[in-house]
Amino acid sequence: MFISIRKYKTSDSAEVARRVKDQFLERVSKVPGFRGYYLVDVGDSNLVSINLFDTAEGMQESNKVGPAWAKEAAAELLGPPEIHAGEVVVAAELP
Repeated sequence: MFISIRKYKTSDSAEVARRVKDQFLERVSKVPGFRGYYLVDVGDSNLVSINLFDTAEGMQESNKVGPAWAKEAAAELLGPPEIHAGEVVVAAELP
């Protein structure tokens, strides 16, 4: 499994969340290998997105799709992303 974590500074967390739900989820869920997406309001005007994929290629594609969408659909609300991505090396999940 591969994960991409992107952190954005925002001027309106609620509006970004609405736009992600209404517009972005459909786009990211079509990336091959998509497994999940989470948007977390971590406070202090920061949002963190967590993107899960089966393949490195899917993760890399999400790092193109996500920032491109943010620039296109929410540029006035988001600063440039800080991106961290890689392969999961340890995981624990409930059955």
